[in-house]
Amino acid sequence: MTQSKGAAQNAPLFNKDVEDAVIAGLVTTDNTLMLERVFTEIEPEHFYISWNREAYRKCRTLYESGKTIDVITVSDGLDNGPYIYTILPLAPVSLVTHIGIIKDLFTRRKIQQTAQELNALAHDRDKPIEIVVSESSSAAFSISATASKDDGLSLAGAIADEIEHDVDQRILNPKPYVELDSGYADYNYIMGGLHETNFTIIAARPSIGKTALAINMACRMSINKNIPSLFFSLEMAQKQLVSRAIPMMTLIDNESIKTGTLDGSQISRFKGAIQRIKRAPLIVTDKPQTLSTLVVNTRKAVRQFGIKVVWIDYLQMLRIAGYTRSRDSELTEIAYTLKELAKECKVDVVALSQLNRNLEYREDKRPILPDLRESGGIEQAADVVLALHREHHYDETADPHAAELLIRKHRNGALGTIDLYWNAPCFRFDEISTRVTGAPAI
Repeated sequence: MTQSKGAAQNAPLFNKDVEDAVIAGLVTTDNTLMLERVFTEIEPEHFYISWNREAYRKCRTLYESGKTIDVITVSDGLDNGPYIYTILPLAPVSLVTHIGIIKDLFTRRKIQQTAQELNALAHDRDKPIEIVVSESSSAAFSISATASKDDGLSLAGAIADEIEHDVDQRILNPKPYVELDSGYADYNYIMGGLHETNFTIIAARPSIGKTALAINMACRMSINKNIPSLFFSLEMAQKQLVSRAIPMMTLIDNESIKTGTLDGSQISRFKGAIQRIKRAPLIVTDKPQTLSTLVVNTRKAVRQFGIKVVWIDYLQMLRIAGYTRSRDSELTEIAYTLKELAKECKVDVVALSQLNRNLEYREDKRPILPDLRESGGIEQAADVVLALHREHHYDETADPHAAELLIRKHRNGALGTIDLYWNAPCFRFDEISTRVTGAPAI
């Protein structure tokens, strides 16, 4: 018998059996790729039944922490945990089909909820019609984003439309193009800031200041520009790393902060810096990372905090668990994985890298691309390669404050040199001018 239109309109917008089947499938499958797909495509709120919502959240937490997903680990700690044993026979043949149903029903519930909210909005005579229209449009956009399916395929024409729109906006409001403001005007001028989907290398010999430069840039972006950032400190303790940010922000030398010999003005600046750091969308971790755990933790942070820039200090500290081939090939695989991560998560992955000793035997100590340590694959995978140089490190008669940020590779733009001023007691790099030298890339 055909279901009447009225009955269809009153049908519940959830399917308990399908939700149960997905949970059963997660605890019984050994397909890692399938798990990754499921955890990427749906969120806990997609589940209508509260038990399934919590069970799914538990499954994903176990996966992200590298632990086994099975009936015991999932049911442990859940209210009515033994319920999981009753749904095991429902394990689906195709998880893909079932998560599609869950997403479909979730979107329909969102539409239903939004319709109710729009109805109330339309009857609110105290709100100006411009606000009613604006809020209605935002609600519709939110539903569209929820329902969209990104399979990685795009018509060139659609991309061209997006490019045309971007350029039209720049024509109407001409100014230097900056995607993610680096906090450095010279860098923004030549590089357009940092960029979503880029893999960026900052390379230098030890003790030149590459970690300090990364901290400077990360703090300027997160604290001054409110750009969410994730900093993997693989060598330095996270407390030490954040401590270095304070003299950089306050221009109080680090020794005075360490000894507590601060006057009233300095105490005020110190307290102010602490409060700004507390409010900043900057996440720092010093936990040991393999490549796989770093990838999982990045995906999680992007979902939870909207991360736009990922900092890795430094590349040579990363390892692939169980890798048995040469170190050169391992670093190449790491580099290409980080590039794919940048594209997938739409972040700029900025990895610090050591340089080999070859440059120390040359008369001109400025780094070049072949100086990248151990792997040509790093250079090939990177969109941008920056090399930090301080001549005073090699020649004591040189200006101790002079530093150069050499743009050695720029896939989408010009090469050049950015002159910087190095304030060692405050771990701080500042710009000297807005002059950029070098020829544009062909």
